[in-house]
Amino acid sequence: MRITWLLAFLNGLYFLLLGLWIGSLVLSAASAAVVFPLMRALGPSLPKFAPLPDGHATLLAGRLMATVFFMQDLIELLACAGVVAILFMHLAVFRMPARSPSNVLRLLAAAVLLASVSYEVFVLAPRMNDHLRHYWSAAEAGETDRAQAERTAFLADHPQATRMMLITLGALVVMIFASAAALSAPAPEVQQQPKRGVELEEPELLRRMGR
Repeated sequence: MRITWLLAFLNGLYFLLLGLWIGSLVLSAASAAVVFPLMRALGPSLPKFAPLPDGHATLLAGRLMATVFFMQDLIELLACAGVVAILFMHLAVFRMPARSPSNVLRLLAAAVLLASVSYEVFVLAPRMNDHLRHYWSAAEAGETDRAQAERTAFLADHPQATRMMLITLGALVVMIFASAAALSAPAPEVQQQPKRGVELEEPELLRRMGR
């Protein structure tokens, strides 16, 4: 009974992490789609970056979204670690069949997610954040040429960041549906009720009388 409750708890935590993970991706993309057009429409002017002649709207939107994407990376990293750990427990501790189609899909999706999240969090995001920080400092100091160079370098990585987000989102969708198939309990088989008593052969005399 204790093992059953542990498995139920882990399954709930597993789907909770997957839900938070995919929700963070969708929320980040939706926030970017709203914040940048809104800032351009408002046309803010930032005294701290007065030496920069224009681009204040994009700069402010970028500062806001940098925090959102940092939180997304943090959620992705924690969720990925938890999902992979629980998947390992499903296969190693609870002896779920690793060669079943649904679990094979889960393993493949987990490999893609590990690779994409590792590259995004430990390689791509730090490089883009460095360019952003240098861009902000150069813009504040009025070094427009250096600010433009850092902005260009940041924008060069932006399509790759979008591709990695789409790859992660696709792998998450596969993981969710494969997990639903792997962790769904099989439909109970309908068992016939055992017959009561012992069936005795009809006596020969009764058979003859019934003719």
